[in-house]
Amino acid sequence: MSNNIINQSLKTSVVNYIGIVLGAVFTLYVSPRFLPTEYNGLYRLLVEYATVAGAYFHFGMPTIINKYFHRIFDGSGRSTKGFDFIVVLVPIIAIGALGVLLALFRKPVAGFLASANDYDLIFRYILYIIPLVVTSAYSLLIEAYTAMLGNIVKVNFYRNVLVKLFNIASVVVYALTLNFTLTLVIIAFGSLLSITLSFINLGRLKQWAFDFRPSLEFLRARGLVADFFKYAAYLMVGNLTLFLVTKIDVFFVGKLTNLSEVAYYTTAMFFIVFISVPYQAVLNISFPHVSKAFVSGNMAEIRTTLTNNALFGFTMALFIGLALWINIDFVYAVMPKGNLYSAGKYVFLILAAGKIIDTSIGSLGQLITVSKWYVFSLYFSVFISVISLTLGYFMTVKWGIYGTATAVAICNLINVGYQLALARWKLKVTPYDRKFLYVLLLVIPVCGISLLADWLAGNIWVSAVVKTVLSAIIFFGAIYRFGLSPEITVIIDRLVKK
Repeated sequence: MSNNIINQSLKTSVVNYIGIVLGAVFTLYVSPRFLPTEYNGLYRLLVEYATVAGAYFHFGMPTIINKYFHRIFDGSGRSTKGFDFIVVLVPIIAIGALGVLLALFRKPVAGFLASANDYDLIFRYILYIIPLVVTSAYSLLIEAYTAMLGNIVKVNFYRNVLVKLFNIASVVVYALTLNFTLTLVIIAFGSLLSITLSFINLGRLKQWAFDFRPSLEFLRARGLVADFFKYAAYLMVGNLTLFLVTKIDVFFVGKLTNLSEVAYYTTAMFFIVFISVPYQAVLNISFPHVSKAFVSGNMAEIRTTLTNNALFGFTMALFIGLALWINIDFVYAVMPKGNLYSAGKYVFLILAAGKIIDTSIGSLGQLITVSKWYVFSLYFSVFISVISLTLGYFMTVKWGIYGTATAVAICNLINVGYQLALARWKLKVTPYDRKFLYVLLLVIPVCGISLLADWLAGNIWVSAVVKTVLSAIIFFGAIYRFGLSPEITVIIDRLVKK
């Protein structure tokens, strides 16, 4: 992994963790403290649906940027006329059409999304999803664009820090006014402000060299028209199935249970964000490098990046997941209304196991996406969507939110198995080596330390601090001593030096 990837991923991780701290204040204290559980669940439901809609209505443009940027902006001086129109303006046109349709068919949409008891709330506030969709779509799109230009830190700051500050302010306003409509107005304003500032940052990086003329010249000049639209069609279908695999769980919880259960479930989901941050930061930075290396045929660099990314992501995800699990009772004990929200305790455990498995393959999905074998992912996405729908529905009906979480974890496992098999079969690569097993064995001493601390300490605060600090020393000490992760070794060396 290059120094630039490490530096950018570290800076991005710091910004993301600041956002997570603010998100924790919002999710674990402010919203359960001041919002009724049904309003809290409604807000979470809108955010999750906006995330899904945003992922669809950017039409795969973040991935298109990663795949085609190096082919289009190759320094040859050939025209790039039309590129900015396709990747920047087309999504907002589509989102505008979505807003019109949603306004015209608000009743049937609310009836489809909500349980009978929650229909009135969903109907009243469903239109506030539109600014959240804009934010979801364009934060990913602009992040991909700025990553190609070498700097995603500011974009992450606007999305992960600025938005969280507005969210916290909105609930404080609710506590003072008991006006939930005003709460959603403040959240929407903060979301749109973050996108505006992100676009200004992109303009500065590009020196405002945008070309918004509708044209396919940037494709015709390179003979990429057929390839581009074939790939775009694949992404559109793939993003549609993305909902059925990654977000259908929230739909089933909202439809088959109630908004309070949504609040418990999505609070447990929030902890998964902690697990993903280092892994996701590395992926965001490394995608352009993987794409460029594949285009140039440098498979040696790809194999090195793939293994290092996978090992780093898995190691960090495993430790963070363990640290959260050994402190989960403490978190719910100090959380407002924690006795209610602790219903999601084992939801977190199940989802965390699935996410840790997912991080273990590193950049493998990115590699498949930029290779000619990406079409296999389309066929598989249809298959896994059917599995996700079937498992999600029946397991939610039978076991509630625990069944929903289990269905998600099973689908994660199947998806990881597919990507490993395809990469081994067609690309002759694998992210794994024996170091993964050595890292996994560190679970044993961490759990032992946790049990011992709980037994010896008479105070939950003391126990939480002792077992977290000792677990970190043992876990990362072993990683450093035996050189299990080159990236973590570099990070520790830099911290010690400073």
